[in-house]
Amino acid sequence: MAFLQMKRVVAGVLRQFLVVPALGEGFQPVFISYLTSKMKGGFPVRIEVREGSKVNEFSLAMSSISKLNWEERWAFMRKLGFSHAESLSMFKRLPCIFVLSKENVQSRVEFFTVKQNFELSDIAKNPVILALSLEKRVIPRCNVLEVLYSNGLIGRVNAGSVTTALKLKEEKFIEKYVTKYQVAVPEMVHTYKRQIGLADLKEGDGLYKM
Repeated sequence: MAFLQMKRVVAGVLRQFLVVPALGEGFQPVFISYLTSKMKGGFPVRIEVREGSKVNEFSLAMSSISKLNWEERWAFMRKLGFSHAESLSMFKRLPCIFVLSKENVQSRVEFFTVKQNFELSDIAKNPVILALSLEKRVIPRCNVLEVLYSNGLIGRVNAGSVTTALKLKEEKFIEKYVTKYQVAVPEMVHTYKRQIGLADLKEGDGLYKM
């Protein structure tokens, strides 16, 4: 059991850090056969933070917020309706969420809960959606899903399907939801690709104005 626990700890560390050999060029380690493989004289390494690691996000968040601001941020999250446990969970998943402006966080929470019928728990499970641009990503993609649903091309739009669509890389989203339906709904494709305010689409298509 202890061995399995240690493997989990090591795996968690390696997800965030790189272990890089710290040896001179041309050095050849000497292996020693025993119960396990060893290297004569040891094997010097240095530890580097992986690109995209949350360690950097955590450091940024911790260094950017004073003690007073931390208390204000917790109070702000409570005001939005999140429990302490949900706020803590979101911070662990996406530390930079506590660096985002209150206005941006509030506007996105309101959009998801009012326009998309999300529960706060849906947001807490996927806090990354609060870091996405409303104008450039969230609203255009939600409009695409609504148009496809209203035309009977996809199933009902809910928190799960919206979150999945928002988290897709741009090329994957276009492939799955846009170009796939370019014959059935050509005006939607044209509008989305131009990334404009959806004014070209007809009233009543279930779209949100930019």
